[in-house]
Amino acid sequence: MKNKINKTWGYNIPEVYYGRFSMITEFINNNIPQETFTIIDWGSDSGWTSVALSNYYSDSSNVISIDSGIMYNNTSCIDDHLRAIGEYKIKNNTVLKMTFTEQTWQDIHPCPVNIQLLLSIFHWTGTGRNLSVSQWDTAFSTIIKAAEYTFIEIPNRENPNESPHEIRNWYNDRDEYDVLKQALDANDIKNKIYYLGSTTHGKKGPRKTFVVHNLALGNTIDNNVADIVKTKYQEFIM
Repeated sequence: MKNKINKTWGYNIPEVYYGRFSMITEFINNNIPQETFTIIDWGSDSGWTSVALSNYYSDSSNVISIDSGIMYNNTSCIDDHLRAIGEYKIKNNTVLKMTFTEQTWQDIHPCPVNIQLLLSIFHWTGTGRNLSVSQWDTAFSTIIKAAEYTFIEIPNRENPNESPHEIRNWYNDRDEYDVLKQALDANDIKNKIYYLGSTTHGKKGPRKTFVVHNLALGNTIDNNVADIVKTKYQEFIM
């Protein structure tokens, strides 16, 4: 392990980045064997979390970051990510410039990874789609099957400044933990869910972070999964 990165970049405030990092690393350090593990960071944006984890777990991790630059309608966030990889001399972080959908998550099922990050990204799944509760449940269960451990940060249920609002159709006035648990149970996924804490996203208010342990994948992850995923999506590597 190396020292933590002491500056941030990207659209979020420093407290969000550092808060997420502390929750993630504390859980990994206390619960996940660290000989070698692979992380997929879905919607990695400017790459702060990917680079910070790659740097912190430099001797034991392979981090695959997936983003398309859609949030800014260009690739400036990916450029920032690549610059940071160079600045910190990161050797274990691969950036894929690509969009992803539920089909992408399903394509990962034959080669699930140890850890995946869904940090304020899953709620965009429902944008403009008017999904029913069962459709949300299916989408969530699909992504959970792609990793043994999933760190997921989701919007809160009450703040009117939150976005997008479609995910509230999934919440259906339920507590966030109950939403996640009931979705997985309905799709017969053996699981254990941990609540890690929350980070405040400005006017949007606090967003909770959970870890979902997909119990069906214990001790079944291929040690070469990072190479498998990178080969699968080789054309998108930056």
